[in-house]
Amino acid sequence: MEIEGHDSLYQTGDTTRYTTVNGRIVFGGGGINPDVHIHYDTSGTGTYFLEMVYSDELKLALWHYYTNHSADLKNYKTQEEFHENFHDETVILNKFLSNLKEDKQQKAKMALKRLPVLDNFKVQIKAQMARYLFRNNGYYFIQSGHDPAIKNAKSVLKTERYSAIVNR
Repeated sequence: MEIEGHDSLYQTGDTTRYTTVNGRIVFGGGGINPDVHIHYDTSGTGTYFLEMVYSDELKLALWHYYTNHSADLKNYKTQEEFHENFHDETVILNKFLSNLKEDKQQKAKMALKRLPVLDNFKVQIKAQMARYLFRNNGYYFIQSGHDPAIKNAKSVLKTERYSAIVNR
């Protein structure tokens, strides 16, 4: 149901009207309706993608890289510096593929031919390497820089649209 004077973002099954402390109108029932809708593209993820991300073969490839390059990796003093200057995701990816048995290797190569999967997998490689260096903060720093919801939220916060949302 559309409430009179409000756009379709306020459609709800319950017309009970509430006003927040700041004077914002909200409606009861029907759950939470976001102020900003973000299309989330799942074409670069899926069950097999997650299997690859959490596989022992990837953990082994990451550990192999870390132990063989630890002196170089310790030169990264900040997460930002690591994010800007680390570009060996393909090296780790190739080691991951070589760790797989032939049948799994072919399946992984097929999955990685799809650009969103390949890009997302490389982000995961970089984020997991950042975890070795900077713990969970490093992982989430890299991961959040590629998350469409977080990117959209940051862009909304920098606009007049944000003021309009919170001050309606």
